[in-house]
Amino acid sequence: GIYIVPITGTSIRKLPVDWGGGIRWRSDGGRIGGTKFNDRQQIEFWSSTPTGEDNRREFTDTLDTWGNFHFCYSPDGNSVAWIRHFAKGFEEIFIHNLATHDERQLTFAKKNIEDVTWTNQNLIVFSSDIAGSLNLWMVPAEGGDPMQLTRGSGPDDHPRISKDGSRLLYQSMQMIGHVMIASTSGKEWQQVTFDDKGIYGNKGFSPDGNRIAVSMQDPRFGWTGGSILRCYIMDRNGSNRREIKINDDESTGFLSWSPDGEKLAFWSSPIDKDSADFCLSDMSGSVAPKRIFKFSNILISRWIDSTKIVVCTYPLRSHILNLEDGSSSPNSEDSTWTFPLQGENVILVIDFRKGREGWWVFREEG
Repeated sequence: GIYIVPITGTSIRKLPVDWGGGIRWRSDGGRIGGTKFNDRQQIEFWSSTPTGEDNRREFTDTLDTWGNFHFCYSPDGNSVAWIRHFAKGFEEIFIHNLATHDERQLTFAKKNIEDVTWTNQNLIVFSSDIAGSLNLWMVPAEGGDPMQLTRGSGPDDHPRISKDGSRLLYQSMQMIGHVMIASTSGKEWQQVTFDDKGIYGNKGFSPDGNRIAVSMQDPRFGWTGGSILRCYIMDRNGSNRREIKINDDESTGFLSWSPDGEKLAFWSSPIDKDSADFCLSDMSGSVAPKRIFKFSNILISRWIDSTKIVVCTYPLRSHILNLEDGSSSPNSEDSTWTFPLQGENVILVIDFRKGREGWWVFREEG
């Protein structure tokens, strides 16, 4: 919920409204604005007085595409600048007149935009990856070419401006992670990667232990919206790195080595689609990755043997993919995931149904 509190910290009061995303005050303090999703998953902009009275929906983003949505009031409070997300995976800034509901597009860069603020000098400051990294930019509210304010690897985000327009407040995040290898005793460790990339949770040794597969975030993007994952294969000391990808506008992840180490399974998802392709890459490097199956949402995958893979999807269901004949068959009831263990006559089942939540073990004989 939305709470209003004096800077003394006393008399905390909850605003009686059912919206709460991206809260901003109007410059005169007369209204508070925020957002929520409707039943069609469209973003709606709402506002009310600081007491919750005159609670009203101002407008709806009829583009019906989920993504970044931040806004700010104009200095006179009559308009808002807001971020509109497009299905191709980019955002643009629009100006919406709250009285006439006229709209006009302010930016045309077709890039990731994450936050926006409107200065008393009628300038709009926003964070975007127009030049590669996520930095701060400024554009006149009446339109024109954006001017870059901050530089460097970023990401720089959430700008706020002093009343006189002379000072800029923002956060600069360092999305850096490194792949490490350590002994189970904890006494020996080795750093494998050294570049400025965020490391995604999915990574793993090849079966022979000589190579590593890892997902890394593209450093051009911030924490929210538009993040692109890249899959890399490297020797265990970090050398001989190469990227595994299908197209530049696709995010890849959920890496899984085949038992013989000759193939790598992963998903590849175009940023303008909700579905994901399940792909295989030949580790010899002689054959380009191949798309073999399509699912709506892939969550995790495990190899049974060198020809069969279990893929868990959402809505919760497991599927067995047969690489020899190209077939796919359900392998579980709804709301369960199953994981046959390699070399064992044992199946692990995760049951999400109420009253049966938890891990279950099934053996072939029973």
